Amino acid sequence: MGTNILNIDNQSIDKKLEDRVAGNYQLQGYEVIHSPNKHQLPFELDNYSPDLLVKISASRGLIIQIEDVATDLAIEYYSKIAKFVSEQGSWRFLLITGEDATPIAEEDIADDRLTRPEILKRKERIAKLMSIGDREAAFIAVWIFAEILMRRHARQ
Repeated sequence: MGTNILNIDNQSIDKKLEDRVAGNYQLQGYEVIHSPNKHQLPFELDNYSPDLLVKISASRGLIIQIEDVATDLAIEYYSKIAKFVSEQGSWRFLLITGEDATPIAEEDIADDRLTRPEILKRKERIAKLMSIGDREAAFIAVWIFAEILMRRHARQ
């Protein structure tokens, strides 16, 4: 009986995460379809059915799988799906886990001030930390900055 309660809790967590992701795309003006059927998909995906279909345009969009946790994922399976989807033109596959959906440095990702001069300014600050021997602070600053840039690149 306890297993059923855990499954219900996991399902509700997955649903909340799915709703949050879908809401973010809807706020950006995209059409979002929850649990699309095979007729709504832009191409045949065998027996796979994604959690979300985000239509950016008639010929471009995202096929999204939501997982609560990143442990014990069928990486090979999702990798094959991602490869197939990427071969279909302007469509992309996203695997989003609960860990991915955290708003870490979200304000920096949307910040258009991350220009070349801003990047160089941050690099100089990190170099100053290194020069005064504060390697731990420099490492953390590099880590945060790299994560900001990777998330921004992923969003683009």
